[in-house]
Amino acid sequence: MAGAASAATVHGRNGRIAFTAQVGSQTQVFTMRSNGTGARQLSHEAAGAADPDWLPGGRQLVYARSDGLATLMGAGGNIIGTIKTDEPISDPAMSPDGKRLVFTVTSDGLYDGPSIYTADANGNGLQRLASGSDPQWSPDGHWIAYVSVPADTGCSGVRLMEPDGSNDHAVAQGAPVNAVCHDGAVAPSFSPDSRRVLYVAIGIKTPHKQNGSDLYTVSIHGGAHKRLTRDDLSEANPVFAPNGKSVLFSATGGHGRQNGTFLISASGKHRRRIGPPHVGLSWQPLPAG
Repeated sequence: MAGAASAATVHGRNGRIAFTAQVGSQTQVFTMRSNGTGARQLSHEAAGAADPDWLPGGRQLVYARSDGLATLMGAGGNIIGTIKTDEPISDPAMSPDGKRLVFTVTSDGLYDGPSIYTADANGNGLQRLASGSDPQWSPDGHWIAYVSVPADTGCSGVRLMEPDGSNDHAVAQGAPVNAVCHDGAVAPSFSPDSRRVLYVAIGIKTPHKQNGSDLYTVSIHGGAHKRLTRDDLSEANPVFAPNGKSVLFSATGGHGRQNGTFLISASGKHRRRIGPPHVGLSWQPLPAG
């Protein structure tokens, strides 16, 4: 589960948390209060639903369906529309202005491995940007973060690029040591002010593991990396709270209540469990005031 996909968080007041859970043979989108209570099912897709991502303002969210389409849904569960492109959609995220969708295409038949594409909100204007997966749009709209696995190393890293694919650069990149990847990075998500990238570091030394994972943040320009957790669990789905004061994530690999969905302060302190492990976490940004 380490590093499962995250969703970007836009600045605002903390609203409800979206996540996915198994319902019969498919996963569906749910929301819950910020303390982990009051879970409510939103989607009822025959094809299943995954990877929810709240739009700015918190009135809508977008999610992927297993049939390759994306659905735009209101906060109350009303379906607003369906997005279809010439390629199947996964990991969708809408631009802050609501005009473009960025998403992963698992295999487009042209390139080996997954690719990052964008399209207009109506599904037209399809454009391939780069090889990679798990794209996230920065709240200010200036950057797209994504996971890249370079063919020459086979080690994952987090890169940023502008929405047209230019100015592509790494902010965290793994490297092989004796044929084993170390210091990799997955599951990127932006801080609400768009200045930092939150991610899961993998292949790192933790208290009792040589190949563990923990949460880190780094500037969009690179530089020093700030460690938020230090344990032997497998962290995943990290996202900032809309107010920027805390980080939400899930963790597994422990015993009993060591596993769960947690809140931790943005400084890495005051950790609190709010429920069992959830996937596809995305935090609703409500308008300030």
